Amino acid sequence: MATLNTSSYAVQGLGADQFPLKMAPALPGQEVNSRALTEGFTRYNTGSTAIPSIGDMTVAGTIGTATFTLTFVVTGLVGVATTKVITYTATSGNAATDVAAALVARINADETVNDVLVATNAAGVISFVARRFRKVTSITGAATASATLTASSTIVQESTPTEIPFGYVVGSYPSFGADQCSAISTATNLTVLGLARHRYYDTAGYPYNPNKTGRGYPAQQLVDVRTKGLFWVPVAAAVTANTVPAFLNATGQLTTTGAGSSTAFTGALYKTAAAAGGLAIVSLDLPAGV
Repeated sequence: MATLNTSSYAVQGLGADQFPLKMAPALPGQEVNSRALTEGFTRYNTGSTAIPSIGDMTVAGTIGTATFTLTFVVTGLVGVATTKVITYTATSGNAATDVAAALVARINADETVNDVLVATNAAGVISFVARRFRKVTSITGAATASATLTASSTIVQESTPTEIPFGYVVGSYPSFGADQCSAISTATNLTVLGLARHRYYDTAGYPYNPNKTGRGYPAQQLVDVRTKGLFWVPVAAAVTANTVPAFLNATGQLTTTGAGSSTAFTGALYKTAAAAGGLAIVSLDLPAGV
């Protein structure tokens, strides 16, 4: 009679502890048993905490027939940095608002620049709104003769989109839109959403992605976030079975209160022990759809 090799297959616990406790191979973020009850939802990974903000530019001075020049250094979605120059030569009788309107029209008509921002004009003041996931490195302005075009004073960049390792906890921040999430970067104003569930990249369409745990969700991709169930998780510090992992570390990895923890994390229970850097089974019972 054949016997079940419990070191290679999932087994169902008996008695009061009815949890499946083994599944090989164990991968970060992997469900312990695909038939176990899990709940969750998919959210979009922004990987950032804000849309970039860009200061205004003002057309002023004696316009005359001055030539106005705007120089943009931008980075597109594929990460290629490009410098683009937009110019406009005024004619006699042009007012500041006319020049600003002409420059705005040329900015928005330029495929490269308009891919990263949208410009508007109000009474000679040019304003910019950056597109999400596009980067504006700098904008400089110049004008000939007695005219002026003030350079934008500040460009506040969004943070670089961050890969999310499988088995890490993801969160949301107040500046995010609906159905958006990111890797945890700070405990300030954080809403914990759930665990980044392991997805086999050959079926989910995600390429091999080397990061902290070997595989994960690339930046700006859909993330399968789970709130209930049993999962293998990489732990930053040694844990014992049947203990509550009350904290996450600064990057969203489960840990203990004495291991550089920064974020309280309730609704989770370690079901197995593991050494620091190892894998433990955690039982999640978080509110769904937070």
